[in-house]
Amino acid sequence: MSAIDRSYIVVDRQGTVFDRMLAIVRCEVINLANAINRSRFLGAWLASTELARSLDLAKWHLEQVPEAERPVAGEQLARLQAIAERVRAIAPRPSKTAVMQARSSTRPANRSAWDSEEQAWIAARSAHGPILLAAGPDGLTLGCEGEP
Repeated sequence: MSAIDRSYIVVDRQGTVFDRMLAIVRCEVINLANAINRSRFLGAWLASTELARSLDLAKWHLEQVPEAERPVAGEQLARLQAIAERVRAIAPRPSKTAVMQARSSTRPANRSAWDSEEQAWIAARSAHGPILLAAGPDGLTLGCEGEP
């Protein structure tokens, strides 16, 4: 079975775990942008956290790429990481207090910090257009509505 047959992710016959990690990171950038565009506070926060974890794994797998191929692979990761970090900068970052309130099992739980942070983030996001991602021969490109 060739690498192309093993997965919905298209990689060449030399495909590696690193190639699959890049594809996973691309998908997670798209998922995060979607959650942000839909103003889903919890979903965007979780997607941002998962994206950070996957970026770390991709960096680790970069070290497993044969040395001759590593410069090109490193450039691919650097381009994708730059986009991922720009999208992550837009994602919500709830405070520890808000997270503790949201996780509280007491009834009725006080979730005022979570609720106020969620509403503030949604209000700030509504002042901006959606995040626009496009796939091309060089990978993902990022834009925001209203940018040139």
